[in-house]
Amino acid sequence: MKRLLGKDFLKTAFFALFVSVVLLFVVFEIKKFQGEEEVKEVKNRVLNLNFDHVNKIKVSGYIFIRDRDLKVWRAVSPVTDYLNFRAVEDWLAAALSFDGRRLSDKDEHVRWTDFGFLKNSPEITYYDNKNAYSLRLSNKNAFDGSSYIKYKKNNESGFLFSSDPEWARIFEKKPKDFRSLKVFDWTVPEPSSKVKVLKIKVKNKEKLSFYKESEIWKSEKDPKWTLNTVKIESFLNDLQQQTHKGFADSKMRLQNPEVSLFVSNQKKSGFSINIYEEDKKVYGVASYRPEHIFELDKKAVDEFSPNPIEFRESSDLIKDFDVDLVKAVKIRKDSDNQVFRFKDDLWVKTDGEKIAAGFEFNGAKVFSLLEDFKKIQYKRYVKDREVIFKSAKKKLYFYKDQKNIEYTYSVGQRYPCTIKSRGYMKCVLVATNKVQGYYGVALRQDVEKIFKYGFIQKIPKPEPEKEKAKENKNEEIKIEPDKKSDKQTDKKSETR
Repeated sequence: MKRLLGKDFLKTAFFALFVSVVLLFVVFEIKKFQGEEEVKEVKNRVLNLNFDHVNKIKVSGYIFIRDRDLKVWRAVSPVTDYLNFRAVEDWLAAALSFDGRRLSDKDEHVRWTDFGFLKNSPEITYYDNKNAYSLRLSNKNAFDGSSYIKYKKNNESGFLFSSDPEWARIFEKKPKDFRSLKVFDWTVPEPSSKVKVLKIKVKNKEKLSFYKESEIWKSEKDPKWTLNTVKIESFLNDLQQQTHKGFADSKMRLQNPEVSLFVSNQKKSGFSINIYEEDKKVYGVASYRPEHIFELDKKAVDEFSPNPIEFRESSDLIKDFDVDLVKAVKIRKDSDNQVFRFKDDLWVKTDGEKIAAGFEFNGAKVFSLLEDFKKIQYKRYVKDREVIFKSAKKKLYFYKDQKNIEYTYSVGQRYPCTIKSRGYMKCVLVATNKVQGYYGVALRQDVEKIFKYGFIQKIPKPEPEKEKAKENKNEEIKIEPDKKSDKQTDKKSETR
């Protein structure tokens, strides 16, 4: 019994020892892992901090806060505003890169004034989740041109460093230098790729309303439109690059915006910007920084309010042209007018022009004209060409009934254009009553084909009866008896 107890005791002791060793190993590995996670101190580095752990900076009375998830730096005191994210990040990275030579120990008493440190010496404090690290720059340099830096962690007495003279550039930066000059900053609400709603109003009248569904942009006013996703995304990216000229008096009273632009990742919440014209200057106010007014370039009103037609597919200006709705067509070429009406499922000529004897109207050609017209593709659009169309010599009128004009297309002067993959081509401008102020650039050969249609053709002459009979006779097949076979028959009968 004692032996058995002794064996059990030894087994228990060995097991306990084994468990203790395993636990010690686990604790050691955890400590080792935690040690690797901590910032490894770089020898002679003035500011030993992990770049990603810095979440607050205090400089010249301003406090900057970093939101790592949104990639945003914001000023929270004494003003609230968004900062230029990249500028702050580069400024921080530079401060963390400087080496230095420690001139004092932790507990050593230093007469700071002897090294040029005064009450007004500039100071920057960097914060991570645990500590505050304060740096002050001396008003004078060392004999070798290096800078004197006072380093202090939390409430410690601090160390004296001589370091890179480039520290002066770090301390020269003013808080206002970091304020964002972007009019729209997608990093604030969300990335631009997630924008699903784009609305533009001009003088409180809705000009453009697009929404994104299953990665396809659609027009809220006219869902039939085929929108060019690349053009819309390009416009959004251009907005992201828009910058303002500086900040205006925040107490200025602005009313009745010229342009209101709204973007969002859903139909309700989002952010907007209002553009105002005041005393021959242009100002903007963004909803995500409403306490600030910034001055814009004068061309901002046009840049923020594009015509919706610019976002349609290149050929889409004619896609809403429904052939089945057209009940009458008028073609004007120089002083000549041709009018056709659709009656009893046929196209008839109704312009009063007499058709000469031996000729007739071919209504099928009108169907062909409509189909060819619908196929015309606009390569791009231009603005402000009204003067060209006041005396346009070629026009097309399409009526949805006998009186009311549904579509009008005017062909303007020749227009030089270069089309990708096709090089220099001969083009013309085409205006429509559907889109005022914007004109399509189309290939001249495609447009002029419409005006080259001939609708009058000769009536085929009937052939004379005698000639027909002659032809019929010639076409008859004559079967002649085989003479050879007849002789063979006669011989057989004589033999018999």
